[in-house]
Amino acid sequence: MLYSLKQEANKGINYANYHYHLQDSSVEGFQKYLEETEKEKVELKEADNGNYYLPKGNYVITIKKGTSIATTKLVIE
Repeated sequence: MLYSLKQEANKGINYANYHYHLQDSSVEGFQKYLEETEKEKVELKEADNGNYYLPKGNYVITIKKGTSIATTKLVIE
């Protein structure tokens, strides 16, 4: 898991703000994963605001409420 958040949700349409950055605790493990799995070197770099952002790639977003789980793909080009 690269990022996790908890948010209150009400009946109807709800929005969660996510700016494609990693949790600090995920950076080292994700960098190691990239080094082991990617053909081309991908180096995570800290942005001016102190965050690390997802590099180009395919990801899965999972949303869970109680026992209900929804997933969708996220593609960063």
